[in-house]
Amino acid sequence: MKRSNLNPPVLRGVNNKGVVLNHLGKYEEAIQAFDKASEINPQLAQPWGNKGDSLKALLRYDEALQAYDNAIELNPQWAGPWIGKSLVLNSQKNAEGSKQAADRAIELDPQNALAWYAQGDALLNLGMYDEAVQSYNKAIDLGKQNHQILSQTPGSTKVSLFKDLIESPKQMKPFRQ
Repeated sequence: MKRSNLNPPVLRGVNNKGVVLNHLGKYEEAIQAFDKASEINPQLAQPWGNKGDSLKALLRYDEALQAYDNAIELNPQWAGPWIGKSLVLNSQKNAEGSKQAADRAIELDPQNALAWYAQGDALLNLGMYDEAVQSYNKAIDLGKQNHQILSQTPGSTKVSLFKDLIESPKQMKPFRQ
């Protein structure tokens, strides 16, 4: 398909198809949809960020980082890929890089609960426990206000842990990835 033959609703439809497939846990099919959306418009950051989320769910961290970096290059003011990058770097035991990415996401979108959650994970793994608690508290407060975290991909380990934090924060134990 040539980009010139497609109108914006088709591009959004292809990308959103990938989002739905991602929510259904059909990550490989979602990646195909995001690749098609990127092919239609290579200058659009959203399919790259979404692809990073699918690759992260498949634990294909190096590929996820590349997708997030592509999204960041196309739209450095979008917090989403910075959050994804933070979570992936934390999973790769790069807590300092994770913190830097989370800090950038918070600079861009200070009301984003998932950004604060990602920062909390990074701080926890850096051994900065008091700061981690502050970040988690901010994430919990924002999450209660807008249910942002709970509306993320159903079944995600991070979402389940965050839901537990919101519902019973005193029962949560520190954990390391």
